[in-house]
Amino acid sequence: MSRGNIVSIQSHVAYGHVGNAAATFPLQRLGFSVWPIHTCLFSNHTGYPPIDGRPTRGVVFEPSVVAEVVQGLAQRGVLAACDGVLSGWLGKADIGTAVLSAVAAARHARPTVFLCDPVLGDDTPDGQGRLYAAADIPDYIRHQMLPAADVITPNRFELEILSGQPVRDVSQALRAARSLLRPAGQGPTACIVTSLPDERAQDQIACLAVTTAGAWVVSTPRLSFAPNPPPNGTGDCLAALLLGYILLDQDIPQALGDAVSALYAILQHTQALGVGPGGRPELAVVEAQESLLKPAQRFVPAVVDHGVGV
Repeated sequence: MSRGNIVSIQSHVAYGHVGNAAATFPLQRLGFSVWPIHTCLFSNHTGYPPIDGRPTRGVVFEPSVVAEVVQGLAQRGVLAACDGVLSGWLGKADIGTAVLSAVAAARHARPTVFLCDPVLGDDTPDGQGRLYAAADIPDYIRHQMLPAADVITPNRFELEILSGQPVRDVSQALRAARSLLRPAGQGPTACIVTSLPDERAQDQIACLAVTTAGAWVVSTPRLSFAPNPPPNGTGDCLAALLLGYILLDQDIPQALGDAVSALYAILQHTQALGVGPGGRPELAVVEAQESLLKPAQRFVPAVVDHGVGV
């Protein structure tokens, strides 16, 4: 029996595991029925070396196409049975309107958790970060999507963009994340920041969860994939796992610990497998499916701050 129904609106690739290809299967292994709506269909993720000048092939769907799919689900009464909505890479800002329509239709029938993963960009080796979303998407997410979200999952660079504050360590991330929290029903009540440097140990990487009730941090060892780059899609997979554990009635720190432990197990399998047929590592979500459910190593979040009101 399904543990719940989740609509996931984000990118998709034919080969590899990013976007819906990184989110759907882990959620299904947790027991959820997942209804993926793709914002694009690419042959592979855009981190691959270009061939004939192009790192990937495919299409970003027009907002009207995504809206049509959402409308079809709403007309069939399907969205009335939705427990959670997950959004990721939009491609075009107007696709966000379709996401918000799905959230509104679901919430009209029942309480629905909306986790917004604000996919805007990522860190670069020089520590400055790179914006790869369309130029109008950051403002759209900040002003339109965040007010509807229950949980947001920016990485370090994305938190800087959304908050307008520098984020170089856990204390700065705590301050920036708290600035985005809102009372329930008016915006996110939880901000989970991924890919944070752990100033206590350079060989560790941290995730920080911030709510009005408190803040928790969990760190894991950095895994090396050298001489290859690390796999893409880790943020997409983690956001999906977080939503799944939250929907299983877990509180934020417990969901954080379980999601990070599951992702670390996936990354360990990915490291062991090495490169895939495309010549780069891809998340081993299928190969790690048993470890995903029962990770050999569990990471427990530590309290870093007590909550304050917003």
